[in-house]
Amino acid sequence: MTGTIDTIAVLHVDDEPDFADLTATFLEREDDRFEVETATSACDALATFELPAFDCIVSDHDMPSMNGIEFLEEVREECPDLPFILYTGKGSEEVASDAITAGVTDYLQKGSGTDHYAVLANRIGNVVESRRSQQKLVERDRDLSRYKHMINSMYEAACLYDEHGRFEIVNEYLAGWYNTTREALEGEESNLIQIVQERADNGDPYQALLDGQRDQISGEIEAEFPNHGHAVLEYRLTPLTIDGTVEGVVGVTRDITAQKGHQREIEQTNALLSTLFDALPQGVLVEDDARNVLAVNQQMFDLFELPSSPEGVVGEDCERLAEAISDMFADSEWFVERTNELIAKGEPADGEELELADGRTFERTHRPIELPNGEGHLWVYRDVTARKIRDHEIETIQRRFEAVLENTPTPMFMKDEGGEYLFVNQAYRDLFDLRDEEIVGRTDGEIHSSEMATDVRRNDRTVIERGEPIEVEESIAVDGNELIFLTTKVPVYDTGRRSDPDSPVAVFGVATEITERTVREQQLEALNQVTQVLMRAETRDEILEIGTETTRDLLGIELNAIHLYDEDAGALVPAAATDAVYDLIGEPPSFTGEDSIAWRVYQRGEPRAVDDVHEDPDRYNPDTPVRSELYLPLADYGILIAGSPSPESFDDEDVLLGEILAGGLTRALEQVERTAQLRDRERELTEQNDRLEEFASIVSHDLRNPITVAEGHLELAATECDSEHLEHVKRAHERMWALIEDLLTLAREGEAVTEFESVALTGLIQGCWANVETGDATLITDTDRTVRADKSRLKQLFENLIRNAIEHGDGDVTVTVGETDAGFYVEDDGPGIPADEREAIFDAGYSTQADGTGFGLGIVQRVVEAHEWEIDVTDGDEGGARFEITGVEFGAE
Repeated sequence: MTGTIDTIAVLHVDDEPDFADLTATFLEREDDRFEVETATSACDALATFELPAFDCIVSDHDMPSMNGIEFLEEVREECPDLPFILYTGKGSEEVASDAITAGVTDYLQKGSGTDHYAVLANRIGNVVESRRSQQKLVERDRDLSRYKHMINSMYEAACLYDEHGRFEIVNEYLAGWYNTTREALEGEESNLIQIVQERADNGDPYQALLDGQRDQISGEIEAEFPNHGHAVLEYRLTPLTIDGTVEGVVGVTRDITAQKGHQREIEQTNALLSTLFDALPQGVLVEDDARNVLAVNQQMFDLFELPSSPEGVVGEDCERLAEAISDMFADSEWFVERTNELIAKGEPADGEELELADGRTFERTHRPIELPNGEGHLWVYRDVTARKIRDHEIETIQRRFEAVLENTPTPMFMKDEGGEYLFVNQAYRDLFDLRDEEIVGRTDGEIHSSEMATDVRRNDRTVIERGEPIEVEESIAVDGNELIFLTTKVPVYDTGRRSDPDSPVAVFGVATEITERTVREQQLEALNQVTQVLMRAETRDEILEIGTETTRDLLGIELNAIHLYDEDAGALVPAAATDAVYDLIGEPPSFTGEDSIAWRVYQRGEPRAVDDVHEDPDRYNPDTPVRSELYLPLADYGILIAGSPSPESFDDEDVLLGEILAGGLTRALEQVERTAQLRDRERELTEQNDRLEEFASIVSHDLRNPITVAEGHLELAATECDSEHLEHVKRAHERMWALIEDLLTLAREGEAVTEFESVALTGLIQGCWANVETGDATLITDTDRTVRADKSRLKQLFENLIRNAIEHGDGDVTVTVGETDAGFYVEDDGPGIPADEREAIFDAGYSTQADGTGFGLGIVQRVVEAHEWEIDVTDGDEGGARFEITGVEFGAE
C-alpha cells in the first residue's frame, strides 16, 4: 500500500475482527489522512501485506500463534524504524517493559468508550510525523553530504551559508585562506555576506536569495578580512534548493588581490611612462628600422621650433623630419650625413655636441633598440647651452676660489681616502717650510712623526666613514716645538661618481692654532683645582702658603709674597713669601704711604702690572733687585706681589689669571674669618644659654617654693579670721605667679634657635587666635606664606602680639596679620603707641596696664632675637600699632 505524502497508511492487527474494523472506522473519522488496513493475526499480517508500505502498525498484544511482542520483533527485523504502537487491553508493567525492550514506538492501553480512539489517532499522527521528519533530515543530510563532498573537492574557496549568513560547510581552501580550520570556521558569521548586505543600494540581496527572489549575486569586493587582512575577492552566491525549498546559499570566491594589484601596477606604469615621456626635458624620438616615426614628444618640437605637433608626425617618414631639423644647424649637411652614418653602423653615441645656427649647443644621444617587430633607433636631444655657460662660470669661480684658498693666511688642505694630500695652500706650506711637491701626493706618515700621523689619520678616517664634519684638537711638531691646532674637517663628495655618490672621497680641513688658548685653559683648570683646595683650607697660614706657591707654579714667577694689612701698624706687612724672595732681597719690606705702588694698589683695589719698576716714576725702592712686578689686591685683607729680577712684560692674560687666583685667596680668607666668627658666636650662645638655664632654675625653684609656702599660710589664715587684707595678699600672690611664668618664658625664648622648620602662617595664626581671649575682636589674615622658624616660639610671639593688641584696644579691635617682602607684620586699629615710648615697650617690666607684668613684648623681642630677625614698631594704616618683623627666611612655595 502506498499513500501520498499527505496520507497515513495504517495496519491494525487484532484477533477480534469487529474491534479491528471498529477501530479502523473511528481512526479514519478522527483524521481524514488515515487509510487503515486490518488483519486478525500477526501471521496473517506478515503473509498478506508489504510492511514497508505502511506508515504505522497498530497491534494487540494477546493474540494466538504470535503475540504483539513477537510480532514487533518480526517487524523490527524487516523495518527497523517503522512506527509500531502496542494497543492492548492487557496492561501490565511486564508487557510494557518487554515492549520497550523490543523497540516499540508507543504503548497504549485500550479503554472504555470512544475517547481512547482520539488518543490513538493522535499517537499515530505524532509517530508518523516524527518518522517523516527524521527521513527528511536524513535525506537533507545526504544531499548536504553530497554538496559537502563537491565543495571540498573544489580548488577555489567554496562554502555553504545558512539562512543567517553563517558558514555551514567550508572547504579546506577557504579555511586556509582565513588561516584557521574548517571546524573553527563553521558556525561563524561570514564577513563577505555582511559586506554584501551593508553595501547594497536597495534591500537585502542575501535575503532575496533565500526568498527565491534572485537567482544569484556576484561581483567584486575589496575589504579587510579577519585573520587574513586586505583582499580583493571575486564572488558568486547562488541558492541551494532541495525538494523545492531553499536550504542555504552556495558561495564560491576567488582571491584576485594579486591580479588586481598587477593590473593597477601595469596601468600606473603605463601612465607613468607616458607622463614621463611627455614631461622629459629632453626631446625624444623613436623610429623603426624603416625610418618611420613611432613616438616623439612635445619637447622635441619645442627644442627645434617645429610648426607641427607630435600627433601629426607619428607614422610619417623620419627622414622628412630630419631634413626639417637639419635646417637649424650651422652645418646641415654634416648633421644629415652623421645621422645616416649612425643608423647604418647601428652604433650607440653619447654626448655628441651639435652647434645650431642661432648659437645654441645641443647634445645628442643615439641608441639602437629592439622593438617587438624588429629593430629601431632612439634619439635624445637636449639643449646644453646653459650648461656650457654654467660650466665656464664654474671653471672661473673655481680658479678664483683656488686663488682665495691659496692666499688665505689660515692653513688649509685636502686629502683623499688613502690619506694622500691633494691640495695645500701657501699658509700650510709655510707652517712646515715645505714646497708643494714635498707635500702633495704624500701622507702624514711621510711628513710628520709616526705618533702624530696616527692621530691625524684616525680623525681623517672618522670623517670618511661617518660622512660628517668633526672638530678636533691635533698636536703638530714644528721646528721642535709642539703646537696645538683646532682643525675642522669636512667630508668631500664626488656627485659624478655613479658607483657610490653618497660616500665621501676626500677630507677638506682648516687648521687654527690654539696653542696659547689651550695653555690658558690648562692654567684655568689648574686654578679651579687650586680654588677648591683653598676652600678646604682651615687656617690663614695654609691659605697664604698655597697662594705664594701657586703663583710660582702657575705663572712661572719665582718672587712671590703676600702682605696683609695690619690695623695697629697701619701698613701692609709681609705674611708669606717664597724662598726665592728671601734669597734675593731678604726680609720683605712693609708698605705704607702714597709713595708705595703696593699701597696705592691696595687702596684702590685694582691690579697693576709694572714691566720695570726702575723705570716707573712711582717706584717705591730704586735699589730693589726686583725689576718686574704684578700687584694683585686681596680686598681688605692685603695684597699679593709677584716679581721677577729681570724686565718682563705681563700681558692681559697674566693679569686675568692673577685676578682669578687673588679672588680665590680672598674668598678662602673670608671663609676662614667667617668660620672663626661662627665659632666665637657658638661659644657666646652656649654661654648665654647656660646663664639662661641657671636663671630659669633659680626662678623655677627658689621663687616658687616661698610663694607656695606663703599661699599655704594665707589659706590657713583665711580659716582663722575674716579680713579684707587677705584678698589683697591673694591677688599679690597671683601677680607673683604671673611674673614668674613670664620670667621663665623670657628666659626660655632668649635661647638661640638651632632647629628650623617650615611653618604655614595662616594655620598658626588661627590657632593662636583660638588660644587667646579675643572677646569682640576681629582677625584678618592677609598671607599664605610659610616661614622657616621654631614653631613653638613663633606661636608665643603671635599670641603675645595678639594679646597686647586686644588688651590695649579694650577688646573691640581689628587685628591684621600680613606679609612683606622681608617678613610679616601684626597691626591693629587701636590707640597705637606714642613715638617716645616705642623704644621702652620691649624693656622687661614695662607695662601701661595695672595688672600687666610688662614682659609680654619683651618675650616677643627675645623670640625675634633668637631667630636673628629684627622688629620695628610703626603706626598702623588705621592709626593703631604695627609691629614689623624682617630678615625672615620664607619656606618653599
